[in-house]
Amino acid sequence: VATGIQISVGAEELFRVAGFPITNSLLTGLISMIILLGLFTYVVTMIKKGRYNRFIGLTQWAFEGMLGQINDIIPDKKIARMVTPLALTIFFYMMVSYWMSVLPGLDSVRYNHAPVLRSIAADLNFTFAVSIIVLLTVQFHALRTHGPIGNLGRYFRNPLKDPIGAFEGLLEFI
Repeated sequence: VATGIQISVGAEELFRVAGFPITNSLLTGLISMIILLGLFTYVVTMIKKGRYNRFIGLTQWAFEGMLGQINDIIPDKKIARMVTPLALTIFFYMMVSYWMSVLPGLDSVRYNHAPVLRSIAADLNFTFAVSIIVLLTVQFHALRTHGPIGNLGRYFRNPLKDPIGAFEGLLEFI
């Protein structure tokens, strides 16, 4: 008997811990975090011991490359150093989470008729939470650096002097 394709829009609850629902995408996100923490613990331990291999070199290359990109975008090095850990953490966490979403058999193991592991990338709550964190962090640092009036000046420009900048500022404000 063919049951057809089942599409689940929301994350499905697997069980509860102290009244808090544990969903399949939350479980996958926790596994991604454990993998990421394990990988970074390995890298830090090996660097402290002075041992290097290709994986450690690749990780350092990625960190240094992204730090260079952030330093190019944010002219103040002090602010760039404060923003970099958050940006790199989000990048590597999303990378590991997305890689977990392409694992074969991710949906095949089921508990209470729900897949045990579901890609966190398929959960809109994850995308929304990351976007809110980034938005608040950017605005916090912009207000701290430019002040309230200077921050508004980034969005509202003179359309006669800089029409493209005025349009871009309006889109960024929205």
